[in-house]
Amino acid sequence: MVSGGYLGASTLPRQRDITANFGDPPLTVAHRKDFHIQFLLWRDGSPGIHHHAFSGAFCVLEGSSIHVCYSFESHKEAGPDFRLGRLEYEASECLLPNRVRKIESGTSSIHSVFHLEHPSASVVVRTHHDKEGSPQLAYTPTLAYNPLGVDLTVTAAS
Repeated sequence: MVSGGYLGASTLPRQRDITANFGDPPLTVAHRKDFHIQFLLWRDGSPGIHHHAFSGAFCVLEGSSIHVCYSFESHKEAGPDFRLGRLEYEASECLLPNRVRKIESGTSSIHSVFHLEHPSASVVVRTHHDKEGSPQLAYTPTLAYNPLGVDLTVTAAS
């Protein structure tokens, strides 16, 4: 069932974002034309502050997490991969199992998720790629940058 990608199948579906630095590793369990589903196991650490170049939703399955939302006021852009500005804290919440949160592509959903128990697990249902959210940026208090150094609109497979 390579194209279906159901648990219990003898083979896994096409793996997406295998080089991603979140999840240990991200495991694609279903792959369709317009979206895919990934399970993420978190053994150590948490992803940094970032926004996504995809849309969808995520849910904590096991453990608990702190979800922190931010905004970034850009003062100067140095091409699409670097922006100088100021990161601002917006809100935070504790996510327990079965709490679903929407993921919006682009800078309107800058966030990070800090996993409190190890291991913990989450599921993400997401589009493959939204051009409007590219490049997918990581954030520090004064800098937004593309950690891959490439524009994903060029390298993303459809």
